[in-house]
Amino acid sequence: MSSSGADAAPAPVATNDKDATADELAAPPEAVQMTDEEEMGAAADKDQSDSGKLKTLMGILKRMVGVKDIAAIRISLPANLLEPVPNLEYWNYLDRGDFFTLVPDLDDPLDRMLAVLRFTFTKELKYVKGKICKPYNSILGEHFRCHWDFEPAKVTDSHILPVQSLAVEAPEPLPLASNQARTPTFNAKKGSAPPSPLVTPQDQSRPSSVRNLSMETSNNSSSNNNSTSSAKKGLSKLLGRKKSTKDASEAANAAASSAHAAGASEDATDNANDAASVSGSSTQRAGKRRLCFLTEQVSHHPPISSFFCEAKDAGVSHHPPISSFFCEAKDAGVQLYGVDQLGAKFTGTSVKVFPGEQNQGIFLRLTENAKCGAAGEEYQITHPTASINGLLRGSLWVAICDNLYVTCRGGKRDKGEGDDGSRLRAIVEYKDESWITKAKYALEGVIYSYGPNDDPEEYTSAKQVPQDKVLATFEGCWKGKITYKRKGDKESRVLLNITDVDPISKSVRPLAAQEEMESRRIWEPVTNAILGKKYSEATKNKQDIEQMQRNAAAERKRNGETFVPRFFDADISDGRPKLTDEGRKAIDGEYQLAGYDGAADDKVATVNAGKAEDADEDDEDDFQDAQN
Repeated sequence: MSSSGADAAPAPVATNDKDATADELAAPPEAVQMTDEEEMGAAADKDQSDSGKLKTLMGILKRMVGVKDIAAIRISLPANLLEPVPNLEYWNYLDRGDFFTLVPDLDDPLDRMLAVLRFTFTKELKYVKGKICKPYNSILGEHFRCHWDFEPAKVTDSHILPVQSLAVEAPEPLPLASNQARTPTFNAKKGSAPPSPLVTPQDQSRPSSVRNLSMETSNNSSSNNNSTSSAKKGLSKLLGRKKSTKDASEAANAAASSAHAAGASEDATDNANDAASVSGSSTQRAGKRRLCFLTEQVSHHPPISSFFCEAKDAGVSHHPPISSFFCEAKDAGVQLYGVDQLGAKFTGTSVKVFPGEQNQGIFLRLTENAKCGAAGEEYQITHPTASINGLLRGSLWVAICDNLYVTCRGGKRDKGEGDDGSRLRAIVEYKDESWITKAKYALEGVIYSYGPNDDPEEYTSAKQVPQDKVLATFEGCWKGKITYKRKGDKESRVLLNITDVDPISKSVRPLAAQEEMESRRIWEPVTNAILGKKYSEATKNKQDIEQMQRNAAAERKRNGETFVPRFFDADISDGRPKLTDEGRKAIDGEYQLAGYDGAADDKVATVNAGKAEDADEDDEDDFQDAQN
């Protein structure tokens, strides 16, 4: 199909796989999508500058005007416009797992809600400090698993203090709402917090992208000051590492980048890839918590994933086209889980991104191991709408233009004054940006109490909440400092200072230990080619993977078969995916470091010793979005 033919074609309506024939499933996408030939042409374009890439992107987006949901048709891009990272790895919401696992340590329900808000404002920290990018499209049955080992934030009787992955020497303490609001699980000097700072004016400028910020792939997640070599290229360059960070550096990824940059032998490249994939210590150090994560692509049309995250001994749990995810921290007693489905629409000047119909948000649940005694308590965190602006000017920036809700439900209260059945809810209002003045990234909100017979969703804006129900208000900048004020207080306290913290790095098994349908294993040929700037080769490898998926779908159709997820139950109607026996086995295996064997560790150590010293220190970020 020619380019002009694509422009003239009517906007398509996305259909489910079950409505299509086998031949339709096997056929490449038509109409607004680029053809394989067009993708190859764009990848071979000699102009690979930011302006050249933006011109190509705008040409693709113009085809999408009038399409109700461009995410549902799985927009395909040439490899030179992609970030070399799988989709399931990219969307994990766990840039700051230490805030997530802190919730079950706090006795006061208001402090737990404040802790959930801190996690909410950091769950996509990489966008605040990093850049706008497009990862690979997931294929059906693809899965990804990893874990984080980190030092939990320090908790005293009066404040919380983050201690890992810091962007500053002395982060601001985060005052608790109650003087006796936490379970004494950490050693800290009583009353050691400095006075809570008052609200200060925020920087209202629209900052340019932060260069070389760490994403979540590192060789060691501890704060080891002896390891300071940072990789600027290679698989770990999934947002780089900002030089001022106080967290550990990434020697294994430096080895990977050196191998690519120097054109090393095939064996050396394989070793480097394994080093980048291990990216973590194989033992959990004393005083650290382990947070385990699992996600699987459970639907392709529409694209949906499920996820689960758990910190078992902390008493908390977390679930994320449709994919499921599960994250668990055994030592914390908390889980995180959900169904991830995004929608997107091109308006002609911006791209709006919003949750899909199956996406009911992120669910954070306290387990029996929760030290606060509120086992079964669940927090539902909805997703707001965001927009990617600046496409016409070539200076991309993100605005959030919707409300976000955090609703607490269920659970038991074994501590304090008993349980009257009341629970808390927070409304976060992101303020619209002006087209005339500079972006302020402003937000404000309210935390209020609702009774056992009340509808928790009765109020949809902060102004609607009666004053006698309000417990606290908050305001600030979601790219800077956010403060809160308890009802009756005159001074504001710091809820979170985004500028103080960076994303925490994660650990992934080496490629040799991964299964064929694991994300990094699937996309390895594409990643290697992109890192080597062989964009035509990367695009061809990407197209081969996409066609493999279409052929598999067609074969299932001919045989009258339906896809059955491996790690999650197929029923995700309530937005809370449930692990299968295979899913539980995978989470437990990650916690026990299955696949992080001694041979792999020795292999990484050998690569590190030979390559880290010569790691490429080039600061240039070839995937950096346009500066203001």
